[in-house]
Amino acid sequence: MAQVKKSLALILTLVLSAWTVQAWAFTAMVEHVHDGDTVTVDATRIRLYGIDAPELAQAGGKASRDYLTSLVEGQRVEVIPKDTDSYGRTVAVLRLPDGRDVNALMVAAGHAWVYTQYCRNCYALSLSQTVARFKGLGLWSQKRPVPPWVWRKKHRRTR
Repeated sequence: MAQVKKSLALILTLVLSAWTVQAWAFTAMVEHVHDGDTVTVDATRIRLYGIDAPELAQAGGKASRDYLTSLVEGQRVEVIPKDTDSYGRTVAVLRLPDGRDVNALMVAAGHAWVYTQYCRNCYALSLSQTVARFKGLGLWSQKRPVPPWVWRKKHRRTR
């Protein structure tokens, strides 16, 4: 009997956890694309989960922003929050109305790196990055593309 109660408690916990995750997802209109991995939806700044796009001043930065703009600006997207970053932004996966994962599209087109430092279980994104790199797409057309986290460290302003 105790085992049955434990099993039921586990099942209930899993069901409630899945329901809670779904409860936090919401749809919103993309108002502005700031760069290749940050957008504003319904006055909320969203950082795309699992990816890091080149900074605007970095090689490929404007192309990355422009590609993201072409995908989402003015679109109603599903926002699936994953976390909050140190700047208070919601870190999330975005899905287009047809179900495509915007974060994955950015990597597959070669306009963002997989941000392995913060991305957990991002095997599909990593595979997409490998394919984009092999095909020489986007930032991978550069001879030696510099990851944004390296570029930021090198260009950090001293105060």
